[in-house]
Amino acid sequence: MNNDEIQLIQPRLDMEHPFRDYINAFTSDTHIAGLGYLDARVHNIPFISAILQTQQAATGQAGQHDLTPRTTLWLINTQNQILGSIDFRHNLNGTRAVWGGNIGFSVHPNHRRKGYATIMLDHIKQCAKSHKLTRLLITTDLGNIPSANLIKNCGGKYDTTVNVPERNLKVERYWINL
Repeated sequence: MNNDEIQLIQPRLDMEHPFRDYINAFTSDTHIAGLGYLDARVHNIPFISAILQTQQAATGQAGQHDLTPRTTLWLINTQNQILGSIDFRHNLNGTRAVWGGNIGFSVHPNHRRKGYATIMLDHIKQCAKSHKLTRLLITTDLGNIPSANLIKNCGGKYDTTVNVPERNLKVERYWINL
């Protein structure tokens, strides 16, 4: 992997087709973490509205929406293909404090095991420091061994496993000290 050929960017309007290609690479029943307000299955809004909400949330401007302050980034290559997506929630409240955590991320199924998740997570750790956080809560579904290994390799320390009845699953919680 040549890091000169990839970059982290904020979601942009001109990336709608690469974004659609990215989400279509996942099976339809798969939850795609790390999309933030761009997860149409959750937020059910047009792409342009999702981009605007993402930009407002990144700057802390809630506007007419009650937006959780967050930074959403895409890892892209020189062909503008989205290789991964990461979403950093600047604070924890409600279910995020229990099982959602500060971070959600996903990597394109055809581009896994190339170090892209580590690149994204390392960048977000620096971003979190700039927001004056001293640690991050990151979670993974119980049994998602690749995600758990990534979290541990990036400094995550296991905390506990919690039951999430509304999603009918168990989630492992890890803390990463910054």
